Amino acid sequence: MTSERSHELTDVQQQDRTTLVFWLFAGFHLVLWMLVPTLTQPNAPLDTIEMLYWGHEWQLGYYKHPPMPGWIAEASCMIFGQGAWATYLAAQLLVVTCFWAAWQLARDFLKPWHALAAALVLEGSYYYNYTTPELNNNVVSRAFWALSVLCFYRAVSRGHLRWWVLTGLSLAVGMMSRYDTALLAMTMLGFTVANSSARAYWRSGRPAWTIVTCIVFLAPHLYWLVESDFPTIRYFLRRSDGDGGWVNHIVYPLKFLVSQLGATLPILLVAIPIVRRWRRREIREPAQQFQRDFLLSIVLGPVAIILGASLLVGFKVRSMWGTALWTFAGLLALYLVELRSDRQAMRRLVTTCAMTTLVIASILFTKNLASPHMRGKGSRVHFPGQQLAEQVQRRWQQDFDQPLQFVGGPWWLAGNVAFYADHRASVFADLQSEKSPWLDDTKLQEQGGVIVWQKERMPEDFQASLAERYPHADMQAPVVLDWQTSADLEPIEVQVAVVPPRLVVAQRRSSTQPSTTK
Repeated sequence: MTSERSHELTDVQQQDRTTLVFWLFAGFHLVLWMLVPTLTQPNAPLDTIEMLYWGHEWQLGYYKHPPMPGWIAEASCMIFGQGAWATYLAAQLLVVTCFWAAWQLARDFLKPWHALAAALVLEGSYYYNYTTPELNNNVVSRAFWALSVLCFYRAVSRGHLRWWVLTGLSLAVGMMSRYDTALLAMTMLGFTVANSSARAYWRSGRPAWTIVTCIVFLAPHLYWLVESDFPTIRYFLRRSDGDGGWVNHIVYPLKFLVSQLGATLPILLVAIPIVRRWRRREIREPAQQFQRDFLLSIVLGPVAIILGASLLVGFKVRSMWGTALWTFAGLLALYLVELRSDRQAMRRLVTTCAMTTLVIASILFTKNLASPHMRGKGSRVHFPGQQLAEQVQRRWQQDFDQPLQFVGGPWWLAGNVAFYADHRASVFADLQSEKSPWLDDTKLQEQGGVIVWQKERMPEDFQASLAERYPHADMQAPVVLDWQTSADLEPIEVQVAVVPPRLVVAQRRSSTQPSTTK
């Protein structure tokens, strides 16, 4: 009895220490990966600008993707302050959510220090560090995928109704980030059918609560999807459409598999300090068998669905579509092998994980500073978005005593102006209402706005068609800007056309008409 009591006290003490270590490591990761882009990326990245101009409109969906990432991007600036650093912070909070979910789930499977390791080893994958400063659908969906798995395990292992409801809520938010969360939902459904212990919950109707909750929270977006004629689905089909050759039924899934191995094998490498031997440990107890089957299903099930579908249909699978799949890969690997428990091994693992993320952060730091010098051209994060917004805003305010509300043109240029301007503007992306349903030609000409574009990136007749489309637009001299880097690069030249408000056009027309006397 005394021995059992001593063992319980030891576990509690370990839990306390591992909790402290986890939050220290999570804070270290968050600060590091927020500071590196803040210090070395003077302009917000490509996807972040897109999320920001979408989120500013608070739509139920956008022409490429569901709305949640845009909402989070906009909310981050509303909460933390205007600037790209707010989106870097939001992105890292989402990444830390993945670490937290892996750690929480692992505590149900492993001893405290091994559970901590199951989270920290994720630093070995670039999905959880190098690619994370860019707030986009991948980063957001990854976090809610992880939360869905955690809630689902609590549901099938503990049975409490709240976990079934939370699973449905997490899946709904995940699908409002990326539709591939449906792969996880399919895997969960398959597990509740195939596993006898999980299947028993159908008699109580608990899985139905998950389904109903998910549908209820998804309903507004589903309504938008139908009313908008499924633009996100059509975009996905265009992106995944292969060239139709039979060989691609093999090449596409094979390329995807190789890319995912490259993203996940480093997780195993950083786990080496606590692995006693790479040999499958014996799992005999029913509870352990249930845990093993759960992990195998939840980690490998979605991958099997993707590979099988690509193999059968031949659609193109992009490597970043695997970004949400691997939060629990470290836990699966550690659960299946024999592990070391000595303090020295754990210290080595924590040090290895910390050094890994430091090295990768240093690579990104160096790349951002050195890339323009080496490549002879700037990247998106060196774009002079702030300067462009200032110049465009100054030209608008020279003629009109009101904030600039609308910016049109290629969405990258227009999005930068809209985000960095003193007054956040709405973007008329590519001057197409299909991409910006909140704007059209009539509204732009009614309220006025600015159109920006780069001459070399547009058709030769673009300016002529612009003059025909907006007959009162003032075609101004181009804005010439320097890249935000010390490298000697050719300046950027951006064309500007100012579309005056309809009321101003009417006033100008009235003032030019000759007066009449009786």
